[in-house]
Amino acid sequence: MGSKSRIALVAAVVVLLYGFLSNLLVINYLWGILSAAGLIFLAANFQPALAAAVGGFVTLQLVLFQGLPQSTTFLLSICLPALLIGYLARRHRGGFRAIFWGLIPALALVGLFLTAYSEVSTSVSLTIEAWLDEFALQASEMGQSQELLEELTSDLRDFGRILVELLPSLLLLSVLFNLTVAYFLSCKLGSKVGYHIPPLPRFSRWRLSDYSLGMVLLGAIFSLLHNPGVRIVGHNLLAFSAGLYFFVGFSVAEFFLVKLEVPRLLKLLFYLLIFLGQVLSLILLGVLGLFDSWFDFRKLRREVAVSA
Repeated sequence: MGSKSRIALVAAVVVLLYGFLSNLLVINYLWGILSAAGLIFLAANFQPALAAAVGGFVTLQLVLFQGLPQSTTFLLSICLPALLIGYLARRHRGGFRAIFWGLIPALALVGLFLTAYSEVSTSVSLTIEAWLDEFALQASEMGQSQELLEELTSDLRDFGRILVELLPSLLLLSVLFNLTVAYFLSCKLGSKVGYHIPPLPRFSRWRLSDYSLGMVLLGAIFSLLHNPGVRIVGHNLLAFSAGLYFFVGFSVAEFFLVKLEVPRLLKLLFYLLIFLGQVLSLILLGVLGLFDSWFDFRKLRREVAVSA
């Protein structure tokens, strides 16, 4: 067996092992990213049909031993996106462009979620209510005031309602993050063994296409309409955009930290403040990323550093 065949075999084995690890918490998530990286590597550097056969085998394995929900999740969030990304990378379409196109199969997963939205919403709401009742009982036994408990449980109910409403956008952001990490791993590990696909730009040069502003505008318009279903779509478009522009804003900040040669210790303190800031950091960096689409702070508009 030649070196090329051995490399392909290792990548295939990594993907095939997902079928045996899919029911293990945490491990199945991490191995899912590795499986996506393996499929991207196979589709980009070998025959796409080989990658499709490996992914199809794992999907069939999951159908037989784990059930339809698990196999559907693998197919739409790992297998098909990775195959599409690998195929586009093989045709030198650019890293970020390939990754964003890879979200198309995940949209089907979001569609399946929306068709069962009322059932999912009811199930999650009942789970939250049961947890809140248990929490209130324990807090009451510890002597907490009834007034404080009612205010706290009301806030938690509102948070749960918002969380359920924004699940589609959170799902897409999660898939996008996983696929980006998988692509990065495929690039890095592939280069170690002599295979190259279009690399991602340095983090300090990440930016979104100017067309992404249309998604923000559409989300804002939908959010103002009276139809509840359309309003949920608008909220999810805004939440998805906020997640994207947060990373763009983070990239802008990183660009100027590098340009100003800020010492590593101060950079670590800056990252710590972002982590501790949570919602405030999300808002500030999201706004910075949004403004970057208008003002092009880093003068990247003429460069090939665009995500989609």
